[in-house]
Amino acid sequence: MSDTRSVNRRVLIEDTRLLIADTQDILKLIADQASENVTDLRFRLEDKIAKYKKDLTRLQDASVIKVKQAGQAADDYVHDEPWTAIGMAAGVAFILGMLVCRGSRE
Repeated sequence: MSDTRSVNRRVLIEDTRLLIADTQDILKLIADQASENVTDLRFRLEDKIAKYKKDLTRLQDASVIKVKQAGQAADDYVHDEPWTAIGMAAGVAFILGMLVCRGSRE
């Protein structure tokens, strides 16, 4: 579940970056338009883009902090409980070995 959330978050971040870049390209194309409505729209979009960039940076920073915290927690656990960690790794390896062996027989 957390892997799915992490992947979705990365996809969302990348999609948002692409949307911001495309919007900036559109703003460059309409920069020469003299209409008051177009100018007003351009300024509003530029403000929103600046806000979204800040929010995106904040989201990305929060994700990095969470990943670092999870890594530190795993490192602390392995140092505090080395035999338990070795036992869990052995159990996972055994189960994966059984699944691979079972799949190769069929």
